[in-house]
Amino acid sequence: MELSLLTTRVLFPLYFLFLGNYVEAREYKIKADRMCKFRKGTTIQQNILKVIQLGNGPTDFVALCTKKCDKNESCKGFQVFGRECSLVRNDVKGFQTPGDNNNNNKNNKNKRRLGEPKDQNEEDREKKNNDKEKKNNDKEDKNTDKEDTSKSDKDLNPNDKNRSGNRTYTCGKLMTTAPPTVSPSVSSSPTELHSKVFEFIEDTRCKVSKGEKKKQHVHENFSRKECDNTCGHVKKCKSYSWNSKTSECIIFHFRVKGLRKNKDDSVCARIPKKTKATASPTEKLKCIISAELKFPFDMEHAPYYGAHADWLEVTKKDYKNNFLCSSYYAHINDLPGWCKYKNIDKNGNEGNGDSAFVENFEDQYYESYYLEEHEMLDSERVKIKDAHDHVTIIKSFHWLFDEDYYPGDERWRDHMMVPRLTIRNLSNDKQDVIGKTRQHPAKINVSTHIKENGSWEGNPKYKGNISVEIHCDKFCHCEQKEYEESGGFEEM
Repeated sequence: MELSLLTTRVLFPLYFLFLGNYVEAREYKIKADRMCKFRKGTTIQQNILKVIQLGNGPTDFVALCTKKCDKNESCKGFQVFGRECSLVRNDVKGFQTPGDNNNNNKNNKNKRRLGEPKDQNEEDREKKNNDKEKKNNDKEDKNTDKEDTSKSDKDLNPNDKNRSGNRTYTCGKLMTTAPPTVSPSVSSSPTELHSKVFEFIEDTRCKVSKGEKKKQHVHENFSRKECDNTCGHVKKCKSYSWNSKTSECIIFHFRVKGLRKNKDDSVCARIPKKTKATASPTEKLKCIISAELKFPFDMEHAPYYGAHADWLEVTKKDYKNNFLCSSYYAHINDLPGWCKYKNIDKNGNEGNGDSAFVENFEDQYYESYYLEEHEMLDSERVKIKDAHDHVTIIKSFHWLFDEDYYPGDERWRDHMMVPRLTIRNLSNDKQDVIGKTRQHPAKINVSTHIKENGSWEGNPKYKGNISVEIHCDKFCHCEQKEYEESGGFEEM
């Protein structure tokens, strides 16, 4: 396996379970063609814990050196050069390109880079060192190397084995933050692994002035969760910016004020502003959010004729029961205690509808009194209390009518009249709308219906359903997660 110049790997050597004196594998950040960088002014020689020759077998020396570091509790990282594995006793601060200007190269002038030919002296020295190593290794190291080599040879492809003769630097940095242990299918807040609380400004990046740039650190190839955890565990970090396109994470030792807007799928996170406490320590936090499903037009400006209906269903994740908040349970007076439901008509009054529903007629064929009575433009609103106690799951479903009316008439594309889902924070003065306004997709040429054997059926290509999770922290600052769009048609 060829390693690129800036490859980052995390090794989880499961085969160590078969070796004696097992120690739980730790997490490393590994970069090929890089030397380890230590505290300013110090070289690797000043940080050496132990130097190990890894033997002559064709194997993955980086994996073997990782194992050696795992077994030694005092090891904070390692550097591999050819078959030489150098374990270090002090923290690796970063990575640097091999070169004559590096502190680590002061005593390594005879070492060459990948691709450079060996000179005769180096070949003689290597042969001498290998003979000495073969003679002096004790039985335990021989057996361990044999087992590691055998297992590695089984797993590696020929390209991996060919690489064993190359002599280049690789640096491994022991990571101090443990990886999350939750299942990938389970949504969790990015701040679960630390106690620091952030406010998240989505689709933006943090903007700083020139003087502030000295108080920031840049990390490459970071996920959003890694960026969040890094800032969360650094005591001085008060803001961070994560770029989804470049996977670049910048942490700041101050609370960033400026923002760069319209940066899709990026985020600027910062600790909340300090405010005077308005509630006593024993007063229970109020955290109320609302979800509104509403059409983005009034009755006079409906863009098409026809009818369209979507409805809301709200639940709490991992709650003590599976109660559902929706129009159906509101009509039978069986709503859960944590929710309130309201349906609003086209005049802004509380109505008796059961969904976000629009029905628009061609006015020239009807009297005004009939239009006033039968044209509909309803919206739905749900209030959820104690939103910080459990994750709130908000779903919207599309109602499929019996048939598609006037499918050939461009004025009757009612499948395009889609309501918008807006979620608001009603308890935090620092936050109004939570995340993006959502609505299910709609395309001109993808209708809600198709005709099969002369009968109207639901179009499997029409995605009329959406789902989103709302996560609120102990300060009732909330964010959207796990947004999904899906097809299919449900019964109300």
